[in-house]
Amino acid sequence: MEESPGSYACLSLNTFLQELVENDYYVDYCVKVDLPGTKKRWKFVLSSNENDEDSQQTPGAPPAQPLPNEDTGGLAGLRYIAEKSMLRNIHFDVGVKTSTPLNPYTRARFRKIWLPDPWLFRLTEQLYWFNDTGAGLLSRLDIERKLSEKWFGRSTSEADYKERIEEWYLSQTFGVYRRVAKRQAQNLEWQIIATDADNTKVSYYIYRLRWRINFWRDWLFVEASPQILYDRERDFRSSLGLYLSVEAMFGNF
Repeated sequence: MEESPGSYACLSLNTFLQELVENDYYVDYCVKVDLPGTKKRWKFVLSSNENDEDSQQTPGAPPAQPLPNEDTGGLAGLRYIAEKSMLRNIHFDVGVKTSTPLNPYTRARFRKIWLPDPWLFRLTEQLYWFNDTGAGLLSRLDIERKLSEKWFGRSTSEADYKERIEEWYLSQTFGVYRRVAKRQAQNLEWQIIATDADNTKVSYYIYRLRWRINFWRDWLFVEASPQILYDRERDFRSSLGLYLSVEAMFGNF
């Protein structure tokens, strides 16, 4: 959706239930609008997610890490596409995080896709600066392979570093995806997450099953995702969790 040249909007209502942890309820949203008279090079963007689409914390996806929520607000800003011929490669953003007080930010993203059949390689590099946390770099590599007409596999490696607070977030996810029917899909994921400001260690292991259904027409979706989580703070004892979402998506995808 993020790579589509047209305008779009999404809204999702989410809940995350987990043993021994307070239940979490939140709303995700995203908007991208082509500004008139700019030959689709300037866009207005609005997102509830600090890292936009370039993180496991994406709108409509189960939480990548069950960490305590922070009231960081969303993002509102302008996006400039460097060249029309590089629509899928480079863009620049400038705007504010809609928290109190307002928090200016800027970022540049490079994305490149290679398609040596039957493989897909997608590299994303995002350099950003936020007034509160300083500079940072988000790197992500997706490797996908078609396994059959209805199955494909994906490996996602992600590293996010915030320079001022010297904080790392590392994630490795392996998943297999299956198209069950025309309007249904499911996937099984195994995720490893490491976070630590001074001494990076594995913090979580997560096994997750996702079931997503196009519930009504082409724009309303429901998703359910039970998971088993092993948390370092609880000596890697297992706990059960359940993510539920209702999502509406509109636009030219």
